[in-house]
Amino acid sequence: MTIEVFLEHFKKLNNNTNESTSPGESPQPQTLNLENCDLDYLFTEDEVSKGLHSLKNGKASGIDLIVNEFIKHCPQEMVV
Repeated sequence: MTIEVFLEHFKKLNNNTNESTSPGESPQPQTLNLENCDLDYLFTEDEVSKGLHSLKNGKASGIDLIVNEFIKHCPQEMVV
């Protein structure tokens, strides 16, 4: 695979946006696959925020070396 093919693939993925929403507005959930319809809904900022704040303290970081406490206490703009 050439680098041009690789780049073109990710450009296409990146350009696949939902233009029906205005900036700052969350897109409405949509079903992507009928087989796993419960799993294929887009998640909201509130769901991400709740998930991040439910992380346990005192756990080891992952390969990115970011500990849960940092994620839980950083500004919301950094994680959503």
